[in-house]
Amino acid sequence: MTLAFAALTSCSDDNSVDLSNRKFVRIDQSSVYLEIDETATVTASVDDLAGDSYQLKWSVLNSDVATIEGVENNAAVITPVAVGKTVIKVETADGKLCYFSDLTVTKTPKTCYIDFGAVSYTHLRAHETLMNLVCRLLLEK
Repeated sequence: MTLAFAALTSCSDDNSVDLSNRKFVRIDQSSVYLEIDETATVTASVDDLAGDSYQLKWSVLNSDVATIEGVENNAAVITPVAVGKTVIKVETADGKLCYFSDLTVTKTPKTCYIDFGAVSYTHLRAHETLMNLVCRLLLEK
């Protein structure tokens, strides 16, 4: 019993943790998915209780898959080059803080169009459409 009392009284409720050295940079998306014909903008933020501001450098691990260019306000524009996977990296200019995010580039799906050619008709029923391919055509006489 004495041992339990000693263990409980030796614990302190000290909430004075020094967080002044806790700094990190992060990207607003942990994974980015793009199709080959689109671009995306990602933003990084540096959390620092001291309020310091940092210059950021952006890069991609495999420049054959995508390129990245830093723009204003800690943002960067990603431009896909080819289908594949790579990693985006943002780091402070001094190299002390960095963050990684996955990037996946996929092929743009093909769109299929159906051409019905010229059709002579006088009336389509209201509930029937070409897109549903249930059209009933009343041909002109």
